[in-house]
Amino acid sequence: MVDAANPGAGDPEAIGAQGAVRARKAADVRRALTAVTAASADASGAGWKGHAQQGFVASLAATVPDLSLLADGLDAQAAALAVYAAEVRGIRDLQRGLESRRTAADEEIGQAEGSLWAARRQADGPFGGSLDTQSRIDRLERRIGDAQRELRTVASEWDELVSRRARADAACAAVFEGPAVRGALARLSGAAPSTASGRIALLEGLSATDLKALLASHPDILDDLAHADADTVAEWWRSLDGDRPGVPSEAQELLLAAIPATLGSLEGIAYWARDRANRTVLAQRIADAEAALEHAEEMPPLWEMIVNGEAVMTRQALAIAEAQERLDELVGIRQALRGPAGGAPRMLVLLSADVPPLAAVSVGDLDTAASVTYAVPGMGTTAAGMKGWTDGAQRIFDAQAGVTGNDTDRAVVAWIGYETPPVPGADGGFDVLSNARADAGADKLRATLAGFGAVRADDGPRVSVVAHSYGTTTSSIALSAPGVHVDTFVSVGSAGLPGHISDAGAIHADEVYAGQARDVLPFLEGGQGDQWAWTGRDFSDEHPVNPVDAGFGARTFGVDGDNGMRPVTDHSTHVDGGTGYLDAGTESLRNVALATTGQGDAVSPYRAKGPTVLQQALIESAKQGGMAGG
Repeated sequence: MVDAANPGAGDPEAIGAQGAVRARKAADVRRALTAVTAASADASGAGWKGHAQQGFVASLAATVPDLSLLADGLDAQAAALAVYAAEVRGIRDLQRGLESRRTAADEEIGQAEGSLWAARRQADGPFGGSLDTQSRIDRLERRIGDAQRELRTVASEWDELVSRRARADAACAAVFEGPAVRGALARLSGAAPSTASGRIALLEGLSATDLKALLASHPDILDDLAHADADTVAEWWRSLDGDRPGVPSEAQELLLAAIPATLGSLEGIAYWARDRANRTVLAQRIADAEAALEHAEEMPPLWEMIVNGEAVMTRQALAIAEAQERLDELVGIRQALRGPAGGAPRMLVLLSADVPPLAAVSVGDLDTAASVTYAVPGMGTTAAGMKGWTDGAQRIFDAQAGVTGNDTDRAVVAWIGYETPPVPGADGGFDVLSNARADAGADKLRATLAGFGAVRADDGPRVSVVAHSYGTTTSSIALSAPGVHVDTFVSVGSAGLPGHISDAGAIHADEVYAGQARDVLPFLEGGQGDQWAWTGRDFSDEHPVNPVDAGFGARTFGVDGDNGMRPVTDHSTHVDGGTGYLDAGTESLRNVALATTGQGDAVSPYRAKGPTVLQQALIESAKQGGMAGG
């Protein structure tokens, strides 16, 4: 707001000095920009390769638009301030002239009115009325009229000066608020679009700094992204593609730098981008977790130890244990990303903010693989065990190569994308007997499959789901939902399917397979078969269906050892003796590989084993007891 009483307010010299400071800063920024460009060129042309090199180059690239905008903005500010300083100086000088003219006119009126009063007194006296007196009165009145007209002219010119200062203020502010200084963010100064798709579109063409500013002013955009359907997200992400296939566009790089936590788990985003984003977030979260553990391990204040030492030490021990657990979960994910030397690339395609985090690691390139298998785990599987579950995915990957002769062009995803139920007794209650976690997990698995379909809509790869234990409960619910379909569903060691999935036809898959080791008694018959799957089915009212039952209609396959292959002797997917459902060299893993590569006709048949020695003895004892009682 211009001060109408002082339109020339301000110090033009100080304003000009501020412009000169900005001009010098612009020169400094341009020198920094030159250095960044040179460093990027050196890193790109050197022998340095891998994720660290890509991240370094991407980080440098992300700074270039911001540095360019900053330098251009500083130059624009310097120029605007120079013009503004000259304008204020001109207004100030004109104001001083108007003030002098107004003072002179006021003095003229004051003097003339004094003389006019005297002249009129004389004219009214006994000797007044002469021609000279009247002529003097006329002259004085004309002087007063001229001075009043001068005051009106000064007032008009003063108003114009106020308007001129307002225009000068607005012109300078427009530069500071305009695209030369604020970049693309300048167009967002108004209200955000009313539709979610319109708000998402605002993310296009913004630098990393602009994005942060936009998201600070419109945080609902991230919520729009998180809740957008996968097809909408995929279309938006593809619209940002650059001219060179396989090379991220500048817009995509900037988004990855600005909002990695949002993009890393966003269904519909290309998987290379999710991997990049999630690795960035994982590194930061591990650093934060290490700092939290270090803080928890700090010695409590001496006075607290003196006052209540036992309670303080107990509280610290609990804090250390919790901090260590959080760190172990994240480190487990990082370890899972380290595959065998020369092996298939691994991608971190899911990393949630949950505690513990939900995560998924792909063995193989999900953006290009012609065959993709999702491995869904059962009870007690968390991010801390990500390496173990990814090792299982690697064994599926390797077994698929063994039965196809094709060592590439596929991917297996170790998917811990839902909160699995804890192991009863050891970690918690009997959630494993309920469908609650399976229902919640099914929603997430459906979203995952929809996201994959949106990203790979144009090339239609083969999709399979391999599930173990309670993972079969979760997967069967997901695959029985409308709009969901896969090529193959494979169940091993099932803890039971819900009652409404009474036959294989309820599962939306072209082929449904099931494998099950011999039922054995927990704790009493270790190493002889599956001790837990049958308890999940028989003790649950919510998921009692056994997919290997003849009436269910799945294609059952053998897991108890055939043609020199090892049998499954435990409920786990991996045991030290190499006889878990997904251990290399087992009949089970070979059949999983055949089923998920379209070679179902080659799976070995399921042959139910008879009772174990202990079971037979119990049966005989029961019979004898019955006869004795009869």
